[in-house]
Amino acid sequence: MRFWASAIIMLWLCIGCSCAYGQDPYFINITTANGLPSNSVYCIMQDSKGFMWIAHDEGLSRYDGNEFKTYTSKYQTSKPGTNISEDKYGRIWYQNFDGYIYYVKNDRLYPLPQQENPAGFTPYAILDSIL
Repeated sequence: MRFWASAIIMLWLCIGCSCAYGQDPYFINITTANGLPSNSVYCIMQDSKGFMWIAHDEGLSRYDGNEFKTYTSKYQTSKPGTNISEDKYGRIWYQNFDGYIYYVKNDRLYPLPQQENPAGFTPYAILDSIL
């Protein structure tokens, strides 16, 4: 009796799974046609306020769901970068491929102060506020 009960349950599970339909996730394809400055994207992150931050060939951009704002600084050695992160104060950090670290504060991009010449591109970590 147990065998037949198990067999019937397995049969119903197989039939039920074959009739189940998967769901397609909702997505938006964002390209230069939508206002993204470059189609070469290296890193994407969503911050605590819901903004999407995108590191690409032209620097760092914030996407609010409607438009892009690109952040640059006269102190940048190069614009392309990656390793976007957010600290506990809501500041956004990113690193260019030269190894220099920058952060967004008050809607402006600043370099990490007193930054020595990096020995190459190495990942960084935010341990506590230094600014």
